[in-house]
Amino acid sequence: MLSLHVIGRTLLAERAIDNLGRLFERSDVRSRFDWEIIDILENPAIAEQACILATPVLIKTTPPPKRSIFGDLSDTDALLEELGIF
Repeated sequence: MLSLHVIGRTLLAERAIDNLGRLFERSDVRSRFDWEIIDILENPAIAEQACILATPVLIKTTPPPKRSIFGDLSDTDALLEELGIF
C-alpha cells in the first residue's frame, strides 16, 4: 500500500500526484501496489499519527519494509529502487 501525503493542491503536490499517476501506468507497479492520496489539510490527525513533518511524502507500508520518499517523485529510477521494483 502506498499513500501520498500532500498539503492542499500546491504546485509541488500536483507534480507528485502526476508523477505517481504516470508511475502507475506501468503494469509492473500497478499489479503490486494500491495507492491513495491523503490531503493532510483535510485529515490532520493522519499526519500526526504518521509523524509527517514534510510534504509531499510517499509512504509505502506494505510489503515491508516501510519506506518514506519525499519530494515530487520525478526521479523514477530512484523511486522504483525505493519501492523494490527494478
